[in-house]
Amino acid sequence: KRWSDNLVYNGDLASDDLTSFAAKWGPDNDYTVGNGSVVNGAFEVISRERSAGAPVHYSQMFIKLDEFVMPGEKVYVSFDYRADVATSVPTQAHHVPCAYNWYSLLGDLQFATGWKTYSNTITISQDQGANGGMGAIAFNLNQNAEAHHYYLRNVVIRKETTLDPGKKWSD
Repeated sequence: KRWSDNLVYNGDLASDDLTSFAAKWGPDNDYTVGNGSVVNGAFEVISRERSAGAPVHYSQMFIKLDEFVMPGEKVYVSFDYRADVATSVPTQAHHVPCAYNWYSLLGDLQFATGWKTYSNTITISQDQGANGGMGAIAFNLNQNAEAHHYYLRNVVIRKETTLDPGKKWSD
């Protein structure tokens, strides 16, 4: 078995191109690719303050994949993360940003003020890969009601494949 190329465009955030990164604020399901900014080589999203009774997904940031991952497929996921406050951040599987598939993908990440690394190989479940596949990872940023800064960098997501070395996905 082999691993695909990175499914996240500009995952190293070497430029300001945020094609694979998005954010949304508020109760609606409108998101904008590129919302947020690149700060010192990291994708930054500032959550908005959440009013009483509003859901924890009021503010979300997304990693948008270049292709869908189907149920039963394995993916390697790795990234560095931090926030300006220690907090728990639930993750979800989405078909595309704001098109929810399942409430749990990577579990609840414990963000801290110093950089941490998430690295794991996971198999996408039927629920996570519903509606035509999982194409985005959502981070629910409003466990705390206050506004905070969240950062991701060095984002790598690869699918397990049986392609011969040197073959491209388009071949």
